[in-house]
Amino acid sequence: MSQEPPDNFRPSDTPQQGQQNSWRSQPSNWSQQPPQQPSQADWQQQGPGPSWSQQPTQADWQQQTIRPTSWPQQQPQQFYQQPQQPPQQPGQPGQPPLPPGPPRRSFWRRYRKSRPAQVVSILLILLIIASVVLVVMHGTPGGGGGTTASSPTPGSGGGTTVTGGPADISVDFGGRQNHAHPISSTFLGIGGLGMTSVINTAAPYLPQANLKLTRIGDFMAGIFPTQASATDPAQQNWSQFDNAMTIIGQNHLQPILILSYTPAWLQPQNQNPPQPNYCLTNANKVDGSHVKPTFMQNGQDSGAQKWGQLAALVVAHMDAKFSNVHALYELWNEPDGITYWCEKDGDPNAGAERLSEYKTLYAAAAPLVKQQAQQDGVQIQIGGPALAFVTARATTWIPALVNDPTIAPYIDFISYHMYVNGKSWTQLVQKTQDAKVGYLAEFQLVASLVHAGHQPNAQSTPIYIDEYNGNACTPNLCRSNPTYAPLWNSLFIADLLNTVTTQIPGKNISSSVPAGVVYFTWSSPPAQYCMFGEINANLDCATGSNDQPYPQYYTYKLIGGPSFLNIADSAYDANAVASDKRGVIVAGFYTQGHDAILIVNTTATNYIGSNILAKNPGETSTTAMFYTLNSANSQIASQQVNLQHRKLGLEVTATIPAYSTVAITL
Repeated sequence: MSQEPPDNFRPSDTPQQGQQNSWRSQPSNWSQQPPQQPSQADWQQQGPGPSWSQQPTQADWQQQTIRPTSWPQQQPQQFYQQPQQPPQQPGQPGQPPLPPGPPRRSFWRRYRKSRPAQVVSILLILLIIASVVLVVMHGTPGGGGGTTASSPTPGSGGGTTVTGGPADISVDFGGRQNHAHPISSTFLGIGGLGMTSVINTAAPYLPQANLKLTRIGDFMAGIFPTQASATDPAQQNWSQFDNAMTIIGQNHLQPILILSYTPAWLQPQNQNPPQPNYCLTNANKVDGSHVKPTFMQNGQDSGAQKWGQLAALVVAHMDAKFSNVHALYELWNEPDGITYWCEKDGDPNAGAERLSEYKTLYAAAAPLVKQQAQQDGVQIQIGGPALAFVTARATTWIPALVNDPTIAPYIDFISYHMYVNGKSWTQLVQKTQDAKVGYLAEFQLVASLVHAGHQPNAQSTPIYIDEYNGNACTPNLCRSNPTYAPLWNSLFIADLLNTVTTQIPGKNISSSVPAGVVYFTWSSPPAQYCMFGEINANLDCATGSNDQPYPQYYTYKLIGGPSFLNIADSAYDANAVASDKRGVIVAGFYTQGHDAILIVNTTATNYIGSNILAKNPGETSTTAMFYTLNSANSQIASQQVNLQHRKLGLEVTATIPAYSTVAITL
């Protein structure tokens, strides 16, 4: 886990050593005595100037003012004053005036002779003019036809407040002409466990969020329970599989169908002679099917080929019975994980053995699966490996697959999984934005490896994140909490849309966004991974009589829903995004119907009067729709706002509440 960054250095308000009490080293005026005033005799010795007993003529004044004086030429101290002469009383002529002082300059004369003063005044005038122009152009915070969201801080009504400035957030839509980064109509998905238990509840909500992609598997061990079932259809058990595919077809979902795990008769302990099944003998015992297929004949292991034949039978069944369900076929699930491809405890080469054995399986099975589809006259896509540990293993596993001549020709897509841990919401956000293990960083790493491979169409090979979720953070369960769950899912989607616009240090900007993302899972009460179920104190998605969407569902309704941003409507990613607000992530895309801006405020700060600019929108409009999703607006608040026309595009001034997702369509 990444450490929190150290606090920024703040210079101390107290003087540094050697500067403390520096005022004491300055000469004190209070220790000096004022110079003694000249006596009357001194005045009379000044030369031809007038005496005290007569008034000076004009010539005398002029002569005195230009003659050097015999007085010491030192400046009087600020505390010193000339002794005052008693005022001349009327009727007492003959009192001499004080000697003339230095000529005084007026303020205007000093200003005209001071170049620095003139420069400063000009700059001040320019600054005032610029301020007036900005006020006229942008209006006051919250004005300009903008909106104030209804919840300053979810659940509290407090929080820090920060006002906005010119173009705090911007999205450049490039005049809607950039088609380099399309977004799949099946971009958003949900998969994993519990589909059949909640589908009656979930079914009407899926199209409302355009959740069109799913992932399902773990059928092979049940379909082919015996060796005879490999060739005898009567011994094959398709009941659970067919039920799942029927549900998928009825709900117009595209499945990533996992061809995974090993039937009992292909497990190593059931061979002759028996071999150890490390899933059953290791200290941490798991399902015995999570082991490489083994089929021993005459001392030779043909387990990978036998397993490949079973995978081809699944394709044949799909083509014959579910031709309307266009599945993607994924070979295995998390083969780099210690619990999904078992090796012996303590084996120092376990990682290398997993990779080698998986490559053998893929090289044997992929051609058989492709051949079956060709015989059926169906085009299919196959891929994998559904990596569990991307940062640690992508640089080893992906090149080993995409550069192997026996495997690369059969790679149509690459898949991996992403789970993020955090002890608090702050740590969870820091982890997601980390330059090594964050969402952007991991995808750009995988993309650079995939696009450098030798598989067909390497530069455009689709990449799926077909399992993702957040783990628990205290004191609340972030993945289902009404405040944090919608926010975290919004952050995940926004970051992945930015893989083509934002570069992470040490990584390359991706040439495409993910082909699809699949939220895990439908409903898994023991593990508290939820999308549907009863909302109770435990937030464990237990099913009952009051099943409903969990808070995170509304992120997908906002981003994917036909009534909201509708990302499934032939969307393209924006050209560029920018935000000068701390902790605020912004993404953008445009569809056939509108331009869309997605803003995620992960902080406790309310950004008041933020100026949100849609650059080069490609269309002219006077109004936009403004949406707010947070704990106070848990099912999405919406309102119409006015747009201001600017030189670079269209702008709305609005509040971005703390811990909130806001969105704009125009």
